[in-house]
Parts: sequence; structure tokens; C-alpha cells
Amino acid sequence: MYDITEVKDPSKFEVLTKREDITKKRIDAGVELESQEVIETISKDYWG
Repeated sequence: MYDITEVKDPSKFEVLTKREDITKKRIDAGVELESQEVIETISKDYWG
């Protein structure tokens, strides 16, 4: 399961890892939080 989340302000990313309601929804969806990886910039070249 892949969970791709765009965060325009990197300082807001911490919200995804600290809020229990968001974390629970991600776990319930099958996301393995232990394998989480942050990619700082994804360009159009990355996708194609």
C-alpha cells in the first residue's frame, strides 16, 4: 500500500505523524508507518 501525501509547507508534515486520528486512518487503510519515507521534492521527471 502506498500513501502519497503532498505537503506544500514542510513544517506542516509533522501533523501527519502526530495526530492520532490521521495516524489511525492511515493504519486502517493498510499503510505501514514504519516504512514511511519522505521525498522532499517530486518533479515531473520523477513520475515519468
